[in-house]
Amino acid sequence: TRAYAPRFTTPWRGRSTVEAFFSPDSSASVLARLVASANATIDVLTPSSSSWNGCSTPRRRGCSGCEPTYVLHEERFVLFRELLNACRYRGVRVRVLTNAFDDEKTCAGAVSPLGFLAMSAEVAMFRTTTFQHAKVIVVDGERTAISSVNWSKGSFLANREAGVVLTSTEAAAFVTSVFEYDWKIAKPWATPTDGIDDDDIRMMRNATRLEPFPLPTSNRSHYVPKRASYVANVAVATSPDAGATVVREALLSTRHSLRIYTYQITDVDIADVILDLMRERDVRVSMVLSRAIFMDSDRTASTKVVEYMRENARGNGTMSLRSSPHFFRYAHLKVLIVDDERVVVATGNLSPSDLPFPIPRSFEPASDSGRPVNRDFEVVIDDRRAANAFRLLFELSLIHI
Repeated sequence: TRAYAPRFTTPWRGRSTVEAFFSPDSSASVLARLVASANATIDVLTPSSSSWNGCSTPRRRGCSGCEPTYVLHEERFVLFRELLNACRYRGVRVRVLTNAFDDEKTCAGAVSPLGFLAMSAEVAMFRTTTFQHAKVIVVDGERTAISSVNWSKGSFLANREAGVVLTSTEAAAFVTSVFEYDWKIAKPWATPTDGIDDDDIRMMRNATRLEPFPLPTSNRSHYVPKRASYVANVAVATSPDAGATVVREALLSTRHSLRIYTYQITDVDIADVILDLMRERDVRVSMVLSRAIFMDSDRTASTKVVEYMRENARGNGTMSLRSSPHFFRYAHLKVLIVDDERVVVATGNLSPSDLPFPIPRSFEPASDSGRPVNRDFEVVIDDRRAANAFRLLFELSLIHI
């Protein structure tokens, strides 16, 4: 592991077509359609990949996976067959950059969905910073999806998530430049073939097209926005290089209202920025945070910051802090709405690991300094129409609380 010196300190800024999407309403259809549209390349950043059919669940022996034929015929992960069709049937170059997780503990004779995909696609393990936390798909160097959506069933169908698809070759080029840097120093990964015979290997590489399963739907009615796209001024940044700077710039531009709909807030410095807006500009602050947080340490840290904000909220500004609707497992999205005219959509949380600030000359590995540092992306959209879609999402969350 090596120290990482920030390289992408200048965000991309320009005009882009923007389409918003949300879980559990439209993430499956939007992302499946995006992958299916690829003609030449698909580059993916994902923290992990979970089977939707139990093939990621550890067995008694501590390993995981399923027989290759079972994965082929039964795996229901919404992008699995679309990605296989892209690389095996249409000849698209598919690259997936992720963290080193369960695939290094696959049982003999078994394979994970990611391992199956890796027989035809290229898969590598992230090594740039502590953790690859971004959720990004770039297709044909033209269209880029940036969101909070993980490759898990819960993230698509049980959580409240949010993202945007940017149609801009310039925005895609910026994201791809970050990807290429991380890809070059990543650790190549290959599917373990212990116990897998030659027939199964040929089957996993077979170029026959697979009919995608019907898109999954949630069993509850949610806010489903009409499909719409807007051309807007957009900024795209990556963490740890410039993400914190861009998010703080957006916060500091607030004049009268700030809406935050996010998983957690564990960054006291960002809390102070928000409190200063209330004291100095009489800003109205409304926050909806996830009613449940997966890790105990994150839940404890977020609770402390929320209590700190309650105790220190002074001035003529107002602050409302609420929990997300009970029918979402997690409110895992990361959204800031500034003055109903600007919206920030991020892959990372309001946490020091995702938005480290001030930005040092280099980030030492967590094993050396004890400070975790994540790779994330942030999108700032200056457009009232785009902001309105997220504002409606926020306001309906208050109705259902």
